[in-house]
Amino acid sequence: MVLLHQLMVRGVRSVGPSEEETQVIRFLDPLTIISGPNGSGKTTLIEALNYVTTGALPAGKLASFVHSLEASNKPRVDGMVKLQFKDCKGRVCVATKRVNATMKKGGKLQCKSDEFNIQITTADGQVNSLSSKVADFQKEVVNLLGVPASILDNVIFCHQEESQWPLSEPKELKQRFDHIFQLTRFVKALDVMKKMKKDYEGELAALIEKQACKEMVVKSKKKYLQQRDSCEQLRKESKEKISALEEKVKECGSVIAKANEELVKLEALERKAEVKRAELHVLKDQLTRIRVSPYPGSESELRAEIREMDSSSEFRELEAQRDRLKMKIDSISKDIMRIKREKDEAECEMRKVMSCEMVRRDLEKEVEVAERELRATYQLIGPDYVGELQKKIELEEQEMKKLKESSASEREKEQTRLDVAQMKCTKLSCEMESASSAMETLNREIKTVERKLQDAAVSSNEIAGLSEKINTLETRMSTMPDIDEKRTERLRTQRQRLQKELEALRQSCSNAEEFEGTEREVQRKSSKKTELEHELEDLLEKHSDAFVSTLGKNTNGPWSASVNSSLKSGEESNKVIENDLKRCERDLDRASQSLKQSSAEEEKLINEVEQLRKKIFDLCGCSSQEVAENLSETRHLLSKARKELSSLSTKAMLYESWSEETKARSCCPLCERKFSSKAGANELSGKLLDMSLSMPDDIERLEKQVAEAEERERKLASAVVYVDQCKKIMEEKVRQVRKQMSESRKEEAALTTKVGELRDAMEKALITHRKLLEIKADVSLMDSLFTSIQTLNSELEELNRSLSRLPHSRSVQDMKKELAEKEVVILPFMSP
Repeated sequence: MVLLHQLMVRGVRSVGPSEEETQVIRFLDPLTIISGPNGSGKTTLIEALNYVTTGALPAGKLASFVHSLEASNKPRVDGMVKLQFKDCKGRVCVATKRVNATMKKGGKLQCKSDEFNIQITTADGQVNSLSSKVADFQKEVVNLLGVPASILDNVIFCHQEESQWPLSEPKELKQRFDHIFQLTRFVKALDVMKKMKKDYEGELAALIEKQACKEMVVKSKKKYLQQRDSCEQLRKESKEKISALEEKVKECGSVIAKANEELVKLEALERKAEVKRAELHVLKDQLTRIRVSPYPGSESELRAEIREMDSSSEFRELEAQRDRLKMKIDSISKDIMRIKREKDEAECEMRKVMSCEMVRRDLEKEVEVAERELRATYQLIGPDYVGELQKKIELEEQEMKKLKESSASEREKEQTRLDVAQMKCTKLSCEMESASSAMETLNREIKTVERKLQDAAVSSNEIAGLSEKINTLETRMSTMPDIDEKRTERLRTQRQRLQKELEALRQSCSNAEEFEGTEREVQRKSSKKTELEHELEDLLEKHSDAFVSTLGKNTNGPWSASVNSSLKSGEESNKVIENDLKRCERDLDRASQSLKQSSAEEEKLINEVEQLRKKIFDLCGCSSQEVAENLSETRHLLSKARKELSSLSTKAMLYESWSEETKARSCCPLCERKFSSKAGANELSGKLLDMSLSMPDDIERLEKQVAEAEERERKLASAVVYVDQCKKIMEEKVRQVRKQMSESRKEEAALTTKVGELRDAMEKALITHRKLLEIKADVSLMDSLFTSIQTLNSELEELNRSLSRLPHSRSVQDMKKELAEKEVVILPFMSP
């Protein structure tokens, strides 16, 4: 316990500067009362004590504190304040402060402080000195007194006119209390932390916005990469198709050339065959028309004539000629059949080549459109689009990688700073709470000590009065001549017994007060513990769902390690889910793109089929289903017309040749029978000539029909090519595209389901992560509350043990009442 022994003042305010005028005040134990009229120096002593302990000066600083030069009539005044006290460790200390005032030239007063020193005497008599040159004097004095400077200034050495500061304005009152309880640095730290928190929140919001922008950039770049990949794949496929089609076109060109040559030959042979067929038909027709008159001779003569004709060389020559003609007709028929097959094959190949040529032109158009889109979208120059795209992609990937690294490092730094700030804030909050509780404890102890001091002062006054009465009684008893010594001894013994009972009762009162103080401390700590438990329970109730959903149960504290591990594992699982989600979204985009391309290709093929059907209708005026039937019918009619035309032409030619032969040879052109007269030959020749002259109109009509049929056959043959193309497109390409669309739809549906599941899982993981972050925001406070509760439990156990050691059977009020009764009983023994 710190005790003030004496104060020596010289050359301060109204105290003179000489040795004789030095004022020494010796402080009594336990209380020293300084009283006197106005101007006697009471305030000087308080200001001297305040100055030597805290360094505080009155309003005029040193000029008003040092003794006046005019009053002392000296050019220099030396002042000194010396305080002797016992420090908190029981050592005797002497603190000395010296000041001086001199009058400079010009009549200006100069005041300054000399060197301060502290002399410390330990229990073993060792003396140590500290000078203001090597140590902070005020700090050392405050440390030795064990009381903060603000308490000395505002409480212990407070002036009477300033003693009403507890009734001042709230702002000033708060500042004084902060100084008294040494909370200024905590308040400043709290303000700094609030400012740091606000700055961190602003920086965090800016970083979140930057991260969102960077994520948008990354998504656009990913989409750009996917489009690049699809365009590059489409370009490669188109190039491969174009090269394959060019090879097919070359092959088909050579096949077409050969087919055209064969067709020319076939048409020539077909015309020859038609001529031969017409001649044969004419001959057969003539044979049917020939009317042979009955043979005038007998059968034997007829047989003989037939044998003669059979044996004649002319008949044999005709037979051989007939056989040759049959063989030739058979070979020509075979050639016609073969040429027809070749013609059909050539037409089929030609249709295939034409369809391949159309596909090649379409692919070239698609490649040109793709190149224009690449140039317009990505500002490419060409023709090496792949190389330029790869360079752009490499640059974008490098920039994206740098952005990712910078954002990740910044996020880690800011998270670290945020965690450190939260830990500091929590630590300072705990320190403030502990300081507040310590301050409350000190206030209660101060009140208890003041109450004890008051009781001790009252008891000391009563004891002093009783001692004076005892002395008076003893003096009077010694002067009395005849006193019964036995009765006196009995009374003295009874008085001593009563005094011992009184002392024991006072000790019991003191123990009871200590017991009640400890009980109050137990109640205070219990209420504090209850408050902390309620606060902790509120936090646990607030995060109970988060604990159950993230950790599986409400675990006991501390929680920081489990929350941090859960956060770390949750971040890793979130990364895995995010990567899977990005991969599935990429596959879904690819499937959707493929489905769109297939739909566009199907629409394009259907449009192409419609254009071909329109061409078919424009060519032949019928639908694609009627082309084959019309072509077959047209070819049948053409063949029939050609046969009739060749027959008529042959007839006209034969009739004309027979007319000339009959006129020239005067015989029948078939049987070579001689006419008996010239008139018969002329008559037959005229009839044959008339028959030949009657056929040109029919021939012209048939030629016109053949030309029209040939033109219709040509158009229908061209339409057949388009029909085959339509069938090929519908049966092969459209079917393949629709099959691909069906697969793409299935894949898209599966990927959509998977993406939905992954998004749900990602949303759940993000909710869990947010809950863990909410827990992490309060976990430091929860851990500190848990630690404080444990500390309070241990303190309560210690207090309960101390309560069990203190004897206590009755209340303090009963003991004080009994003490008063005892004092009343002992008064007759003290009275004269």
